Amino acid sequence: MKRFVMFVAILCLLVGCLSIAACANTNTVDVTDPEVLAKAVEDAYAVIVDEEGNIIDNLDVEASLVRENENQRGTGATYTLTYTARETKADSNASDPVDGVTATGTITWNDIFGTTNLLVTVSGTWTVGDDSVSERTVRYGAKDTQGNTLASFKKNPTENDFIYSPSNCTGYMFYLSTAAKINATGNYVRLYVQTSVLT
Repeated sequence: MKRFVMFVAILCLLVGCLSIAACANTNTVDVTDPEVLAKAVEDAYAVIVDEEGNIIDNLDVEASLVRENENQRGTGATYTLTYTARETKADSNASDPVDGVTATGTITWNDIFGTTNLLVTVSGTWTVGDDSVSERTVRYGAKDTQGNTLASFKKNPTENDFIYSPSNCTGYMFYLSTAAKINATGNYVRLYVQTSVLT
């Protein structure tokens, strides 16, 4: 009987150690790795479209990724993925942020071991230098491992920055889509991003 109890105790310890090791080995993404950031950019797109939805220009997108410290046991690491796309005028200096409109989109989530992660916040801005924007639209939500939508939200912010914190929005990956009308031209700047880089 003592041997059986000892065997069960050792088995429990081994399972516990393996679980801790599994958790420790998850979420070990190097957030400065150029390949990781390149993959993040591949998962995003930004365009300028006319009122009929025809693409006028494809915008370059930059990505940055931040990993926070481990949360409480079982909730994994928290990641923040930020994308930036800038629309520049034909006669402008591309390095001048006051030309055109700069759109940013940020997704923060808890990356939990397994396929069910937790969305913390989505946020973003439209920085408008010479132009102003209107008709702002934000869509965000969660998808499963096959890319099917599990949850979807739509908002219409009235300011040039926004932040939303959904309650209990879970999924394998998360997405954020923003759009705003550039008043000077009547065209729209659209930005789409998702978190599949870490899934």
